[in-house]
Amino acid sequence: MDSIWLTGAEWLAVLRIGLGLWWLESWRHKDRKAWFERGTGIAWAAG
Repeated sequence: MDSIWLTGAEWLAVLRIGLGLWWLESWRHKDRKAWFERGTGIAWAAG
């Protein structure tokens, strides 16, 4: 399949950048104190 603007590798690069930006935004909005002190992230992952 031919893409007009980007090659497959370029699309992957765009997706990786988007995923990284999403991760940074989600990290910015987390309760980091609870995450580290109470282990809420670990408890959530284990549950």
